[in-house]
Amino acid sequence: MKCIKAAAIATLFAAATANAADVAYLECNYKNGDNTPLKILVAVDESTQSVTHTYTNSGVVKRAKAVFTPAEVSYKTDSASVHKIDRTTLAYKRTFNIGGKISTDTGTCEVIETPKERKF
Repeated sequence: MKCIKAAAIATLFAAATANAADVAYLECNYKNGDNTPLKILVAVDESTQSVTHTYTNSGVVKRAKAVFTPAEVSYKTDSASVHKIDRTTLAYKRTFNIGGKISTDTGTCEVIETPKERKF
């Protein structure tokens, strides 16, 4: 009986650990200061405390350390920009400071699946 209980606990722990280590893929849409619609792709990896942020219009990819709280994920792609994604509503906010002028862009994200044809 003790072996069965230990095995059940180990299985639950392994499942919880695997879920925590999964990478989440997000597609976020927002409008910048001149009302141009923009899209970014964000791979969020809580196990490594990092994100991979891809600007789809230019193809520029940035990898950044991220802060994960129960409420949000935040990260900087450069010295002027801070990105925040709400973990409940998937609201997206980018705040940036250029020459002392602080601007904020907002939008929404959605969780996307990895392509099924992907081999790894």
